[in-house]
Amino acid sequence: MFPRFVVSGLALASLLAPLTAGAYANAGDVPSRTVSYGDLNLDSHEGVARLYMRIKSAAREVCEQVVDVSVTGAHLRRRHCQQHAIEQAVEDVRSSQLTTFHMSLTNGVAPALLR
Repeated sequence: MFPRFVVSGLALASLLAPLTAGAYANAGDVPSRTVSYGDLNLDSHEGVARLYMRIKSAAREVCEQVVDVSVTGAHLRRRHCQQHAIEQAVEDVRSSQLTTFHMSLTNGVAPALLR
């Protein structure tokens, strides 16, 4: 079985509670994307970069479903949603190489410190 994890909008929906009240009655309703990475070598820069792109893509898809684009300020909320989903996914993978790559793109701030 390939290693994988789920990028979910659950925590993100709770951050956006005033905007999504009642939209996601239970966790099963929250948009999520499973990201597989068993085919990647996380000891290589290329493998880590590919996984990061998969995480970003999944976060984008999940957050587009969580944030109502018709609400004023939705762009900023969607961006915050994506950042939070990426940080959570990086933390969930528990790869020092992925964490280092993420930190290099986010001014050296580790995912756990961004909460």
